Amino acid sequence: MMIWKVFGKAVRNILIGFGLAAIATVIFLFSAINDEQTILDTGILLKEMIGSMMFGAYCGMTAFIYDWKKIGPLRQTAIHFPLMIAGFYVAGTSLGWFHLVLWPLLFFLAVYLLIWLYFFLYNWFLARRLNKGLKK
Repeated sequence: MMIWKVFGKAVRNILIGFGLAAIATVIFLFSAINDEQTILDTGILLKEMIGSMMFGAYCGMTAFIYDWKKIGPLRQTAIHFPLMIAGFYVAGTSLGWFHLVLWPLLFFLAVYLLIWLYFFLYNWFLARRLNKGLKK
């Protein structure tokens, strides 16, 4: 029974990653249109889509670290963050999104911090609301 729950969550996380990859592909297409590339090579587009989907699935699977209850949130983030940076650089350099320079790391850091802050505040407000409900 437990294996099906984990499997279901893995499939869900991968599908969420695929959805985020679709958004990244749309951004790629808009940037191509902005650069006045009216004709795109289907090989490049397919490579970008598959690469984005694989990175999205990787991101979804690394989120399992936050289900590991034996360690606290700070350690979970300390494990998750370098895994995400490594995955981002492997995907970004192999797909040609960027070369090993500083600006992609800063961009990634900003996005990661925004997402982390969102989930932190969401859980903080949820805990406050639940605690208020328990005090009544």
